[in-house]
This record gives sequence, structure tokens and C-alpha cells, in this order.
Amino acid sequence: MSNPRIPVTEDELHAYIDNELPAERRGDVEAWLAAHPDDAERVQSWQSMAEMLHARYDAVANEPVPKRLQPPAPKRRWLDAANWPQFAGMAAARPARARRCCPVSSAAAGAAG
Repeated sequence: MSNPRIPVTEDELHAYIDNELPAERRGDVEAWLAAHPDDAERVQSWQSMAEMLHARYDAVANEPVPKRLQPPAPKRRWLDAANWPQFAGMAAARPARARRCCPVSSAAAGAAG
């Protein structure tokens, strides 16, 4: 057990109900509830509410989301808006532009060819 003198918080009480409280703190919470009947009564009402919610909605939680409630698939706007002939022309012109920007001396061109 951890230190039983540390007061139990409301967050811990909710975690206790949801079975998410660390095991080392669970005994402290149970001792706290035994010593504090007002908190025990609150926890019991939360437990009843949680059981009713689980009974009502657990089956629905595993159902697939209806198609009408699903968000639309994201649009690929860049693909729709792309001007492919322009991009193809730019790609074809690239080597010519590179030759204009970076002229090769005639001696180097003759040696390469």
C-alpha cells in the first residue's frame, strides 16, 4: 500500500470506478471509502450510473459508424488543380535552361563529345 494519509482525490475515485486506478493505490481508496461514507455513497451512485451506461451503449459502441455520419474522404486538391501539361513543359525545358545558365566551354564540350 502507498501512504494512506494522502487524501483520495475525486479523480482517483473516478479511476477506481473505471478500474483504471493503479493497484498500489486501490487499497488506500477502499480504506478511504470505508472511513468516509459520504464519498462511498457518491462512488456507489457513479458505479450504478456506469453500469446503466454500459448496459445501454456497449453493444452500440462496437457497431460501425453509418456511412451518412462518416466524414468525406479528403480531397487531393493539388492533384485536381495541377496543370500537368505545364509541368511537363517545364520538365522538358529544364535541361535547355541549365545549358543557358551554365555555358560549357567549347573545349570541354569537344572533349566530352
